[in-house]
Amino acid sequence: MKLIPGPGRLTAGAALMACALAIAPLSTVHPAGAAAPRAHSAANAGNIAQRAAGVWHTSKKTVVSLRDLAAVGKAAGGKAAGGQPATAPAAGTAAQPRVSVAAAFAPTLNVNFPGLASDGNHPPDPNAAASPTQIVEVVNNRLQVYTQGGASAGCPADLSAFFGQQPGESMFDPRVIYDNVSGRFTVIMAVQTPPPPAGQPHLPFVDLLRIAHSAPGDACGLWTEYSILGQTSVTGIAEGTFIDQPAIGQDRNAFLFAGENFTNGNSFISHVAFSYPKSCAYSNTCTTDFQVFRPAHFATPASSGGNPMIATAHSYFVAAISNFGYELYRMDNSGDTNATIFTLQATIASAQSVVPPPRDAAQPGTSSLINIGASNVTLATRITSTPTYDGTRIWFTHQAAVSNHPAVRYGAIDPASNTVATNVAFHSPSSDDFNPSIAVGINGTSRTIFLNWAYTDVAGGIPVSPAVTAVTIAATDSPPPLDGKDIRLVAGGITNDNRFGDYSSVSVDPASAGQACAVTAQEYFDPATNGKWATRISRFGAPGC
Repeated sequence: MKLIPGPGRLTAGAALMACALAIAPLSTVHPAGAAAPRAHSAANAGNIAQRAAGVWHTSKKTVVSLRDLAAVGKAAGGKAAGGQPATAPAAGTAAQPRVSVAAAFAPTLNVNFPGLASDGNHPPDPNAAASPTQIVEVVNNRLQVYTQGGASAGCPADLSAFFGQQPGESMFDPRVIYDNVSGRFTVIMAVQTPPPPAGQPHLPFVDLLRIAHSAPGDACGLWTEYSILGQTSVTGIAEGTFIDQPAIGQDRNAFLFAGENFTNGNSFISHVAFSYPKSCAYSNTCTTDFQVFRPAHFATPASSGGNPMIATAHSYFVAAISNFGYELYRMDNSGDTNATIFTLQATIASAQSVVPPPRDAAQPGTSSLINIGASNVTLATRITSTPTYDGTRIWFTHQAAVSNHPAVRYGAIDPASNTVATNVAFHSPSSDDFNPSIAVGINGTSRTIFLNWAYTDVAGGIPVSPAVTAVTIAATDSPPPLDGKDIRLVAGGITNDNRFGDYSSVSVDPASAGQACAVTAQEYFDPATNGKWATRISRFGAPGC
């Protein structure tokens, strides 16, 4: 979404913006807000391959020092936000009940500390990733690097300066991901560039995404940043278009992207999906063209799991369709810009798994509801967190309904049989649970599923609070229910701010043996600031994590 200063609420239309391509849609497009189609086949969809929907390419690359930027910000009077020197869990977390299910452990907190907090921009979209020594958090237009213990690493960055934001541009919806093979962080941001004034010449390219990669080993060091561009003479699209809600995943060979394609006037054109080869991404002199595809729905790319990341024959994208089920897309040759193929592999009926939340989240002490998008049936069950492909199944999570409450639905798709198995997670029978994210650790024949979400509980007197849970199962087991098995990270406060962010994150910590620990970022409302938004970061997992 586009950031707005100070409290407020975006309309559904104002929150939807993105880039655009001019080639005609390759499959039926359903405008944002429209009801999802019901006439799907539960069987394999016939492996319908899509041809490319236009060509994008990358700009010249620039090397930026995060330490230099931090020094400039400090000289100008700026200061780091978030982080603490302590490494122990926050007060009160140790007393949380430890209830386990069969084949599961009771998750424990290793670190639990405050992340970036309100700076006047609104709402937040927190995202974090970990290397063996550092944690990087991005929220709105800021980046913060922490040690594994939760202390600030001393190199906060203004992403507007980092990416060289030009006059009139807006940048928003940052995401961060860590490549445990190359040892690099990658950050992306959506960008809006207004069209030129009347009578002025049009630019040859549309600036669609900003992207940057750290040098191996130190997120406070050098980064290479550049733009993903659309050529107007090829696409026929004028300046001032966007990719809204850009999502990022990865496999061994490429970064995988998804987003929504909108005109400058917020008219929906299509969803988009594409890959960008790492062989070019990590070369400071390489620029390249690559193909863009148009799935029928917002299909979120999965990241390959494992440490080091497993090699896979295919890459996958997953779409959740309210009141129907799921679409599974397969990408082949993701690292070859001339041979990439994007295929609708299957539509999978599972209507009970994707019933939208029946309402927004209630909170105690106020009649103000937390807006979790329940009024928009298309967006309410969207997969906003990067799924994980463990080599056998693709694990995902999204909002859904349980009884009359918003709840968390998680599960896995088996691409060999085009089947899905899901289950639920929630804090209590009276809680409203939302904004989930997921990661999966791979350790031989076992899988550790990490979940992160926020919840309210009117009966329990609990305002918006972040929570985590984890379960270890055999590689072939079905996902078990995870109700009442969470740890609350911090007690939230009552707020009249009803606009919640659009995503959170979980990522497996590459420093943990057997992938038994994960790092999370989640939003809540801080009672110490009269209910302004804040973020919480944790490192949690198996006992001793």
